[in-house]
Amino acid sequence: MKSLSILSTLSTRALALALVIAAPACDADDASGVTLRAQPGLKSHHDTRTALTLEGSGGGLQWIQFIANGVSEDPLSMHFVDFGAPPSCDGSGCVLAESSSCQANHFDRDLATQQAALDAFVTDAEERFGVNIADPAHYLILPYAAREDVGIRAVAMSGVTVPAAGFPVRDCGLQAVGVDGVSMPLVMGSYLIEAAVNPGQAFPVVLDYRLREPLVMGVGRDGAPVAMGRYEITSDVYGDGMGQFISASACEGTLDPMYGLCFGSVSHNIRNSITFSARGGF
Repeated sequence: MKSLSILSTLSTRALALALVIAAPACDADDASGVTLRAQPGLKSHHDTRTALTLEGSGGGLQWIQFIANGVSEDPLSMHFVDFGAPPSCDGSGCVLAESSSCQANHFDRDLATQQAALDAFVTDAEERFGVNIADPAHYLILPYAAREDVGIRAVAMSGVTVPAAGFPVRDCGLQAVGVDGVSMPLVMGSYLIEAAVNPGQAFPVVLDYRLREPLVMGVGRDGAPVAMGRYEITSDVYGDGMGQFISASACEGTLDPMYGLCFGSVSHNIRNSITFSARGGF
């Protein structure tokens, strides 16, 4: 589902993403309900396939559900994310200014790997949406990391027993924000679910995502920003899938609509759902 702070006027469009996943498909003839299969012994998360599958005409579906319902007194919390230094872009490409600590610490990705992701982001935006996000006249690219006070966590995962509090979720990536009032916002990033199984044995699940269609941005209650979108998801554990999210946090106090600041309590309301199947999550 991810956004950062540099120009507050742009930050109001920042999005925190989160999702729900499901895993590879298994053929099925009916839509009778949920089937429980024996889970293989855990060797590594790359070898493990989850066991709980929803049978239906489209084959087996597996899923993960993310929610975020944290409450914060920080005025910047309305932005959902913290932003890093923007890369330098000249219309033909972009160069990262510095390494993202979120990508380095939680995903073990060095500066060269992060630069490769930025290059892929620029190429993907051109090929799939026909826009040049490396053009500084139209876009500002911002590395972002979801704020911890937003409280993103996985509360349901196919084949995994999830505690009542859920598993913590890290979310960081790159966001291209239009600076001309017309250009569409685009996002590419990764989730890390800090899950555990068997019980208490670490089972980290990484989900890489990119926008399937441009984000839908709007204004909700009392002028608070609302964002909706669909993402293409890939995972070594679950395969290919699709995520759908909505974020609509509320400001219990005074909201500055120009700078996206809430002087009072911010109640985050983010719901993300991802499904995985042979049809790319459908």
